[in-house]
Amino acid sequence: MKIQKAFCLLIYGLFSLLFGLLFSLNTSNAQSDGESLFQVCAACHTIGEGKRVGPDLKGISEKRTEDWIIKFVQNSTDLIASGDADAKAAFDEYKIPMPPNNLSDDQVRDIISYIDSKSGGDSGGEVAVVTFTEDQISAGERLFSGEDNFEAGGATCNSCHNVNYDAIFSGGGLARDLTEANTRITTAGVRSIIATPPFPAMKQAYKEHKLTDVEIENLTAFLFHVDAEKENNGESNAQATLLMGGFAGFIFILLLLAAMRMKVKAKSVNHEIYKRQIKSI
Repeated sequence: MKIQKAFCLLIYGLFSLLFGLLFSLNTSNAQSDGESLFQVCAACHTIGEGKRVGPDLKGISEKRTEDWIIKFVQNSTDLIASGDADAKAAFDEYKIPMPPNNLSDDQVRDIISYIDSKSGGDSGGEVAVVTFTEDQISAGERLFSGEDNFEAGGATCNSCHNVNYDAIFSGGGLARDLTEANTRITTAGVRSIIATPPFPAMKQAYKEHKLTDVEIENLTAFLFHVDAEKENNGESNAQATLLMGGFAGFIFILLLLAAMRMKVKAKSVNHEIYKRQIKSI
């Protein structure tokens, strides 16, 4: 009996150990999957580090239901359009709708689990002092302005974005001005958006032209410097500059056409033929 009892206890212990290992493995995998999936979210969101483009997500599962979070992550625009008060309030505060995400319910749950695992304690500690070298800032300036090309051949930043910075010509007005990007979304936010663009147009533009880690860091350095030096640089308006340039070009073309017309009019008669005809009279 004692042997049988010991054998049963041994079997029970082995099953308990196996179950515990499997449960631990599943939990670990869920957190690992959630951590991997959260990298897309990290371009706009933090966990206990403050706001970026969107809200900080620390303790989000205590503020919203799982069902609401899943719907919002999968398609925030639809939830806002439905009249949901919380979704509308989030949009009104940040003014930028979160792009739709092709994630399953279980994938969103993995992300929620990961956020919960990181929401336990305060982020604490002092904020690290951000420093960049002059070489990084200079390299970032050349990349932003298009003086240097990206290694993978991506579009130049200032084809769509402008910064108020005297050292380079005003950029495009198709996307948001980045002069105060560092103030708005922090250095970590700038770096994350450059590395993992959350915006559809930007995501598509760099889908096949991913930036290197060095290029990301150099652009981050340049935008940090632009923000820090904004008081020392004159105001510039990309759209106004483009309009003025276009107007000046239009006036130049009109003057050129007028000069050509006057030249054609002045020589409408072949003076050599005219002189011969006069002599023959």
